[in-house]
Formats: sequence, structure tokens, C-alpha cells
Amino acid sequence: MNYSDSLKYMISPYIILAILWVPMSSYLSNYYDDLINQFIMDIFGTLFIFGVSFYLRNSSVYDIYWHVVPMYFVGYWSYSNQNFWVPFMCFFYCNKQNFNYFRHWPGFEYEDFRYKEVFGQIKNPFLYWLVSLTGFHIFPTLMVFFGYLPIYYVLTSTEQCNNLIYLIGVFVGVNAIIIEMVADNQLFPYRIGKRKGNCEEGLWAYSRHPNYFGECMFWWALYILALSYGLQYWWTIIGALSIQGLFLGYSIPAMEKHLVKSRKTYKDYQKRVSAFIPWFPQSIKN
Repeated sequence: MNYSDSLKYMISPYIILAILWVPMSSYLSNYYDDLINQFIMDIFGTLFIFGVSFYLRNSSVYDIYWHVVPMYFVGYWSYSNQNFWVPFMCFFYCNKQNFNYFRHWPGFEYEDFRYKEVFGQIKNPFLYWLVSLTGFHIFPTLMVFFGYLPIYYVLTSTEQCNNLIYLIGVFVGVNAIIIEMVADNQLFPYRIGKRKGNCEEGLWAYSRHPNYFGECMFWWALYILALSYGLQYWWTIIGALSIQGLFLGYSIPAMEKHLVKSRKTYKDYQKRVSAFIPWFPQSIKN
């Protein structure tokens, strides 16, 4: 499939979802509050995208889901709200992620190496697509929805906001986006093959995964914003905590294993540079 057709098949399902989102949400609002309403829509959207993934035999159709669909439900929650900064920050974050994805996406010749590895291990197509549905589609959808739970309460709470905590949340969120943008831009020449080897420029000299660090920092910022409306929202930590656990427990180890296999110099890089939190590199003596 050429790039033009790939782009059409990648974007069209999300446009269809966008068209359906408001009328379906309006119908569901007759039966459920806005939180459950959008949760149902999120699951519906995930199943719809899974159907497209299955049709195209490529689970990477879902890759952009968690930075496209959140704009739909955050937009729905914020429709009648006068809070500007939080929706703006979320929309900017999502579009930044989309820009970074498509600037190096070659089309449907690409599929995330983790999906391919799982298929190679399972070999049975039926079992693979069952794993894809639950592990690569529904599970991330649940985590990201939980990650945005603080935003729902920020936009709907009637409690008095603690301006200092709120500003700290905005500050952390903006800096998280900046860190991820800078890290992604520094990595870009290596992703498209213009430069070879390990990226050790800028932030990558202090962390092996500064983009993941910025990503996790963003979700903690949303949690801080919820706390600015009261400690009764402490439990919304489930979102940031689960996403943090995903990166530390799966995404980073899987990426490290992949990079060790593909780059001979990566083990030396591992010895010198922090895996996650940016820190001063160590000098390794022979």
C-alpha cells in the first residue's frame, strides 16, 4: 500500500469517529453523566479502531488513538467550561504527538516492532488478534482514560481552586511538553536514518529516554491540577501511576532489549547514561 492510501486508511477512521462523537454523546447523555458517557464512547472508539486494525492486519492503526480521541472527550467535557489553559494544554500535547508521529511515519509498511514480536511468539493469528484487542487496544485506552480523569474533575469541580497548586500543575505540564518536544526533535535525524548510532545529543546525553520522561511528567501534571481542586481527588492518581508503571515496567525494558539487539554500542551507552530520570552521565574507565 502506497503512502497516500496508507494515510487515507489511517486518518479516515478517526474522522468518522469525530463525526459520530457529538451525536452519539448527546444521545448517551440522556442516560449517563458526562464521565460514564465519554467512557462508553472511548470504548466504542477503541472497538471501531480495532475493527480497522483487523481489516488492515496492522495493529499500528491504533498508534495515534491516545493522542487523537482524548481531544474528543476533553473537548466534550470543556464545551461549556470557561477553563482555557487545561484544554489548550491537552490539545497542544495531543497535536504535538500527532506531528511527531507523522513526520517519520512511512505508511502501513510500518508496524511497531513490539506487535511483530508478539505475533512471532504467538504465531496463531486468532490468539494474536485476541491479544491485540485486549493488550494493544483496550488496555492502553483504559490507562489513558484514567490518565485524563483529573481533567474531568478540573473541568467540572465546583470546589474553590488553589491557585498555587494549579499554577504548579500548569508549569509542570508545559515543561513536560517542552522536554518531550526537544527530545523528539533531537532524535528525529536518527529515526529517519540521516544519522547513525545512539543519539547522545542534548537531553539524550542525560537520559536514554528523555521523551518518555517528558511523557510521564505530563500525566503527573494532570494529577497535580486535580489536586488543586481538593484532596478528595487523590484517587485519580490511578491514571498517572498506571502510565508510569507501563513505561517503567514494559515500554522502556522492551525498547532497551530491542536497541541492544540492533546496536552494538548501546550497552556502553546504558552503562554511562541514566535510563529515565535525566542525570549527569558517568565516565566509564577501561
